[in-house]
Amino acid sequence: LAVTSDENTKLQFKAAAYVSWVVTGIVFLLIIAMRKRLKIAIAIIRESSKAIQKLPMILLWPVVPTAFFVGLVIYCVAIAAYLLSSDDLTSAVKQSAATFNVTSELSAAEELPAKSIAQFYWTPTSDNGERHLEARFPIARALGYTLRFSLGSLCFGSFIIAFVQFLRIMLEYLDRNTKQIQQTNRVVRVALLAVKCCLWCFEKCIKFLSKNAYILIAMKGSSFCAASARSFKLIFKNMARVAVVNSISFFLLFLVKMTITLAVGLVVFGLLSKSSSLSLAADQLSLLGGATVTSPLAPVVVACVLAWLVASAFVNVYDTAIDTILLCFCEDTELHGDTASEFMSKELQRIMGGSVPHHEATDGKHQLVHVSSKGEGKNTSPTGRQNPPDEETVVERMEETDI
Repeated sequence: LAVTSDENTKLQFKAAAYVSWVVTGIVFLLIIAMRKRLKIAIAIIRESSKAIQKLPMILLWPVVPTAFFVGLVIYCVAIAAYLLSSDDLTSAVKQSAATFNVTSELSAAEELPAKSIAQFYWTPTSDNGERHLEARFPIARALGYTLRFSLGSLCFGSFIIAFVQFLRIMLEYLDRNTKQIQQTNRVVRVALLAVKCCLWCFEKCIKFLSKNAYILIAMKGSSFCAASARSFKLIFKNMARVAVVNSISFFLLFLVKMTITLAVGLVVFGLLSKSSSLSLAADQLSLLGGATVTSPLAPVVVACVLAWLVASAFVNVYDTAIDTILLCFCEDTELHGDTASEFMSKELQRIMGGSVPHHEATDGKHQLVHVSSKGEGKNTSPTGRQNPPDEETVVERMEETDI
């Protein structure tokens, strides 16, 4: 029996080794086949880091939607208290529905970072590869533009998400009130499960499209429907690039959040553990009310959860920056083809097959013109600067100039 067990173990390890070799070979071939896309993904992530470095105040933006969220949670709790103590539920239900819609509008919080990052990308690079933003306060300018021109589109997208979530809530209510029928009729049970699964998938798709639509709204000032259609077209045509960038960024950002969470957990454990050199003294613990910590496990878990939430809030800004640079790059290649343009960084220009001289940006050979439906607000780059609130179309005008 022992010999048989050893032989089985050897066979299992040998099979695992063969499978590992096959998987490694497939991954190696995929890396070779997608080496250009990997280079583009790395360049896009680097460009996003440069944008965050150029706009450091954008990292403080999560504080604003978080404050609104806390206020809305307090308001919802107050409404729930009135709802439970009210005989007339009509007004309370209306207030709850309104609060639900307003809460869903927090999903548009990435509009301002996307607007600022889009301004960064569509600023042509200089000879040394730097981008010089015209606005002294680009974040404040992006906030003003969003409140003035894009608020309706954001509310419309939030309403769609809120409506789908409302359908899911109503379906959950129907599911809870038909438990007895589901026990006797499996068809009803399977139908409800199928509809719930479809609505969940539909909500995820709507959120994904809405996020990219918000970026297109920030970039071009389009309406929500036009931005959704345009973003879907860009993502579909650049599916491989989007998949590679999203995979790499997801892995990197996950490592960042895990590193921050583990670091905070280790620090809290060191402060509360009696055997650690970082442990707090008795007089320092007295400042916390004199309570003795019998086990640091619970405080460490709470600290890790809070660290994960805070890290996620700030890392989401970087994630939005990556998505914005990616869509701007896809729009740039859609306008100019798979060639280098003046708006790409030097690294992206080299990857796309050359560099664009700085004088070419001012010679008028490649001009990007915003044409609105009313013939107003023409700009030289799709940043949305000084654009009217009506829908715009980006066209490329190729002009031959005499030097």
